[in-house]
Amino acid sequence: MSCISSRTVGVSIYLNPTISATATRTFICKGESTKLTGVGAATYSWSNQQQGTTVTVSPLAQTTYTVIGADINGCAGTAGIVIRVSPCTGIDQAGINNTEFEVYPNPNNGEFTIRAEKEMTLILTNELGQLIQNLELKNLNGNKITVNQLPNGIYFISEENNRAGIHTKIIVGR
Repeated sequence: MSCISSRTVGVSIYLNPTISATATRTFICKGESTKLTGVGAATYSWSNQQQGTTVTVSPLAQTTYTVIGADINGCAGTAGIVIRVSPCTGIDQAGINNTEFEVYPNPNNGEFTIRAEKEMTLILTNELGQLIQNLELKNLNGNKITVNQLPNGIYFISEENNRAGIHTKIIVGR
């Protein structure tokens, strides 16, 4: 004789949380810091051994930070964010590879002058590293640049192909 029995078992399935990582600034000058924030979980563990939703970092070179976020069920997800670092050779004047280079006034109201000893092409980028404008320097005594359409903030001027190592931070504020 054979007996048949049945039993109902409840199974819970938890999905891994979707984690995202943000930064107050993803492009900083050497010596500056930025805050990283994790979103989407209950607890966070960062690749630089810090714990918490928000952590402050000051990398010396481009660094990718990874965060592992765990929900209340112990399920985990990950996200990453890249922080780029520039030497930002100075605000007022830099002597780079025997090339005199000057930006003034800095900070400025959206109008500034660039003086260089040679003709060159520069690029203007925002804090995220996005190209804003190409700047052609033709007048060695001073090139007036107008960027009134830009919002207040920090921008970077670099040589197009980085031969002279020019990289300067400018501040636009009205």
